[in-house]
Amino acid sequence: MKKTFLIFAILLSSLAASAQSPFHFTVKAGIGTSHFWGKQASSDTNIAWKAGIGAEYNFNSWWSIRSGLDVVQKGGNDQIDGLGQADIHAIYLELPLMPTLSFPLQKDIRGFIGLGPYISIGLSGTTTGSTISESSSSSSPFKANTFGNIIDGNMGYRCFDVGAAFTVGLEYHRFILSAEAQMGCMQVNKQLEQLIMLQTARPYCPKNFSAFFTLAYRFL
Repeated sequence: MKKTFLIFAILLSSLAASAQSPFHFTVKAGIGTSHFWGKQASSDTNIAWKAGIGAEYNFNSWWSIRSGLDVVQKGGNDQIDGLGQADIHAIYLELPLMPTLSFPLQKDIRGFIGLGPYISIGLSGTTTGSTISESSSSSSPFKANTFGNIIDGNMGYRCFDVGAAFTVGLEYHRFILSAEAQMGCMQVNKQLEQLIMLQTARPYCPKNFSAFFTLAYRFL
């Protein structure tokens, strides 16, 4: 009887310690829009999405740092000088690192706001569009991999991106609803710029910009 009580007490203490752990994990998914910004990047928006696993470390009831791993689709629909219209899709593996302030609003509801950097590694992507012939008004369709060297028949987009992310949202029990904006700080394609500047003096400096509405569930 004493052994059973001791085992039960140990289990209860272990569960209590786990519940009070400063680490928390979430699963999340979101949808939004993305486009390019920068010199001569006259991009229309594309549908963007993200899904992943989040991790959070709470310093206290107000401050935490949030991170995780997300699979994110970004891109845009751009009119590129010397090339034509291009519908650009790129899928990244993304790691955000966001210091976050959380505060109570009502019973069981907390608000939060966060700002921090992110880094992304390109996984895959496809670009489709139509090239414009200089000698006539006709156009011809094309399809290429977004990432990879132009000399290999790809679009020349970099596999690495870095930028800043801002988020604001609400927490209700284990559910988290947030709005997020991401602004890339790195030119994601220099090869197209070099190609375009052989024909014109206008630089092409696209950078990623995206915005999402995200729903997450905290399971630990």
